[in-house]
Formats: sequence, C-alpha cells, structure tokens
Amino acid sequence: MHTTRTVAPSRWFIPGLMIVLVSTLGCGFVGGAFGAAPSATPTNEQPKVPIVFAVATPTAVSPEAAVADSAAAQPIGPLETIVITAPLMNQGVRSGFVVAGVADPAFEQRLSILVRDQTGCVIGSAAAQIQAPIGQRGPYSATVLLPAYLPPQPGRIIVYAISPRDGGPVQLSSVDVQLNSDAPSNMAAPDPNQREAIVITAPQPGATLRGSVHVVAETMYTDNLVIEVRGPNNETPGRVTRTLENAEGLPAPLIVDVPFRVVTDPPGRIVVYVIHPRDGKTIHLSSVEVNLQP
Repeated sequence: MHTTRTVAPSRWFIPGLMIVLVSTLGCGFVGGAFGAAPSATPTNEQPKVPIVFAVATPTAVSPEAAVADSAAAQPIGPLETIVITAPLMNQGVRSGFVVAGVADPAFEQRLSILVRDQTGCVIGSAAAQIQAPIGQRGPYSATVLLPAYLPPQPGRIIVYAISPRDGGPVQLSSVDVQLNSDAPSNMAAPDPNQREAIVITAPQPGATLRGSVHVVAETMYTDNLVIEVRGPNNETPGRVTRTLENAEGLPAPLIVDVPFRVVTDPPGRIVVYVIHPRDGKTIHLSSVEVNLQP
C-alpha cells in the first residue's frame, strides 16, 4: 500500500496563499478536481460511502498483485489522510457550525475548507490549522459561516490540503450535509483511524515518467473515477476516466495507463479522484508527486 507520510518543515513563501480561500467564492474551482471539468451525467444517485478497511498482515508482493488480490483479502493500508468527524454525514448545519477532524501533516499544517451548495457553488470557506508539530498527524477544527439568507438544501463540506509548489489540491475529503437545517444525521460517527479510501501504490513518489504513466491504486469508490496527470501549473496533460466493480466492503483494484505529453521536464502530480454525479465536483482525492519528461 504505502508508508506513513511525513512532511519536512518548509520555509517556502507562496504569493497569494492567504487569498486562496477568498478567490474561490462563487462557483470557482471549475470542474471535479479544481481544473477543467470532467464530464458527468447528473443524477440523484448518491456516491458510495467509503468503508473502513480491515487490517491484515502485509505480504511482499508487487503493486499489481496486491491490488488484484484485494477482492479475496483486504490489504493493510494507510490511515485516511483527512478525516472529517464533524459534521456527520447528512447532518443539518447552520451558520457558525464547526468543521472538525484529524489529518496527516500538510504544508505549514494548514487545511482549507469549502462549503458547496446543491449546485456545486462555493458559498462558504474557512482555514484550519492542524494542532500538531510540523510533520505530525493531528486534530483540526474551524468555524464556518454561511450566507444569511440560504434556502434549506443539500450541500457538501470539503476539507483539502494544497501543494506548496502550485497551490493545487493534493488530498481532499468531503461529507454531504443539509444546509440551513437541524436534521439529525442517520450515520454513525466516523472512525478517526479509518483507512484511506483511495490508495495509490504506483507510481512511487518522485518517479520519473515519460509519455505514459502506469497507475495502480485501490479505491472504495467505483463510479465517476478520474485519473489525471497534472503539470507544473496544475494543468492536465493527461486524463482517463474509469468505472470499476468490487466485492461488497472491499476496495476495487484500479490499474490503468494514462498517456500524457509535456514539452519540458517539469515536476508533476498523479491524481486519482471521484466526482459527485449531482454536480460534477470532487468528493475525494489522493495524489502522488512525480517528475515528468517529454
């Protein structure tokens, strides 16, 4: 699967970092993964809720073999990078509600929070600080305000971490809620130690790629999956989409080759994410940093 992530202290300064949240208000962040919009057929279908992996004894196998065998035995996996423990799934929220959870270390231990309405437009935002030393996993929380006059409707809370290189999202989790409502949740509280819903096992971080990338992953999501190669400015020189099948409660194997084309040899990112069929926006995302070559 992969090992525990660590983040070294960084002294990078990104101009405009402090205004990222402000600039996203409205229907910004076009598309599923904050880039060009992948196609999706809007329906009333709700995406599958990630299920916690059972922990099994790891064995020394290739990434492809580990993924192919996932239908027979659940492999060990990393903790979910960003867990949202409040609000709960389908819970009603009103202005001034608290978003809380636990997360892996992030750039400057900062997380960004967005609230989307039923159409996918951003109607609220906040920033949260992971309450742990640099490079360590820890809890986070932030208070989020909503517009004064907001009709009750389905919505979504999104929590994500950004890349210090290009400001693009590198990890993202979300939870569907009922905006401007007092409805109780119909779901149990999530386990802060649940397993990551999208685990990329190939390529390895820092791999040098040329022309095409062989992506191997496990995912608790099976529909509306998008696999992308992201360039140095978070552009998309390569993309494919997939629909998978899996046994109930088990991760689905994802093995795909994604062709891409770049004219220089920049740093890049392999991104696997899933979009909601209602609004085409990202509900979960994982990524790995790589090097691209023409």
